[in-house]
Formats: sequence, structure tokens, C-alpha cells
Amino acid sequence: TSYRYFEQREGVLVLKFPGQFTPGAANEISLHLRTKVSEAVDAGIDKLVVDMSALKNADVNLIRLGLTAMQLCHELSLKQRIVGSEAVCNECRNYEETKDWAFVGTFEEALSALNSSSLAAA
Repeated sequence: TSYRYFEQREGVLVLKFPGQFTPGAANEISLHLRTKVSEAVDAGIDKLVVDMSALKNADVNLIRLGLTAMQLCHELSLKQRIVGSEAVCNECRNYEETKDWAFVGTFEEALSALNSSSLAAA
């Protein structure tokens, strides 16, 4: 089932949260997260886009899973960006653990930011 949530696009691993983000979906993503990210790193991918754009609000499962993904990116030295709706972005700014998450509005903005940070690091 992981293909529903993970895809490689334009040299980036994309973790896409479904609009109907249920505890079951959170569990499925959690089960595959480390494996999928590790496989991407092994394949030479160094960027992750977490796409929360389909979500209308941020619940505890989303926050927990987002924190896990960000920690994994840190451990594996992946650059990352989060695509999110304005509502999710605003909700995340209310929590100490997520207030510093870097949100952008679209996948293209995320890709541009990740690629420009690659050039700056080169």
C-alpha cells in the first residue's frame, strides 16, 4: 500500500498525505516511512517533499508523523520541504514542536527551494 503515499518525482521523494487522513493511513505511512526514505537515499535521492496540501487541518497523528519524518530527514541528511494548506500551516505554528516547519504552497515551490538550497551548498 505504500505506493499510495510515496513516489519519486523529479529526483525527489514525495510523501503525500491523503485528504482523508485517518489513523489507519497514519499507521500505514509510519510502517513504511523509514524503509522508503532509506531506499531513496540508497538510490541517490537527497530531498524529501512532505505534501500535506490535501489536508484541511492538523491533528495529533499528522503532527506525530511529521515530526518523525523531519527527524528521519535530519538523521539521513535529507533536505526537506513541506507543502501545506494555509489552515494546516497556521495550525502547526501553534505548536512548539512544529512552529518552525518550513511550509510552501506547491510542489513546484518546494522543488525550487530544494534545488536552490542545493546550489547554495555546492
